[in-house]
Amino acid sequence: MEKPLVYVAAVRRSGSNLLCEALSQLPHSFVFREPGWARGKFRLQPNVIELFRKCGLDLEALRKTAPAGDREKLLDFFVHDLLPALEPVVHQVGIKEIQHDGWRRLTARAPEWRVVLLGRDPRDIYLSLHDKRRDRGVALEALTPEAVSDEIRRAFAEQREIEAALPCLRVRYEDLCTDPGVLDAIRRFVECDLRGPGMVGELNRHNRRRHGDRITRRSVARWRTEPDPTLRREAHETFERLPEYAADWSYTAGDG
Repeated sequence: MEKPLVYVAAVRRSGSNLLCEALSQLPHSFVFREPGWARGKFRLQPNVIELFRKCGLDLEALRKTAPAGDREKLLDFFVHDLLPALEPVVHQVGIKEIQHDGWRRLTARAPEWRVVLLGRDPRDIYLSLHDKRRDRGVALEALTPEAVSDEIRRAFAEQREIEAALPCLRVRYEDLCTDPGVLDAIRRFVECDLRGPGMVGELNRHNRRRHGDRITRRSVARWRTEPDPTLRREAHETFERLPEYAADWSYTAGDG
């Protein structure tokens, strides 16, 4: 492909699905959500399979030919089989992950990557995880300030490793949601020629239910209005456990 590959290297609940939608619109570009190729997986959401089927590409049939479980062979498949199959349908391909182990193997297989690092206020990450468990009935184990801060810390360490090795653009969820120029800057950085809203509200029904077909500021600094005092206290504890992350991403106790 002539365009760089895009890697959205996100911290959990930092607006990565929203950004995937904003950077996706066939035939211009498409960002796959957590396919897991670097970890020996090949995951596809049903609506993605249907979207590409309408364009004449049977991703499900292609997935059945992939060497599942073998990381190295799957990465070879990604470069030599999947990307060539996608090229007639979409001009630029990206992936979004929140687990970044294996990123070195993945990015070494193709010559040019542009990485968008996504971060979010830890207080809102914590509350967003609770929202996910409550609103969607998702079973999330160990949903405590200690566990959540440990997970953010791991992802942050991987982000810093990626930043030291590849061309990266840092984007805070809060800025993406409040400044329209941020999305324009992201598209320039990754060389995406897409204009307009992309597929915002079309790929993730939960985003659509909460935000409609736009990027909104509805979930920015939600910790300020959380009515549950226990959750509010735990959100602040999560923040306090992450001083390096908060400083590096320019979050302060009085943000919002």
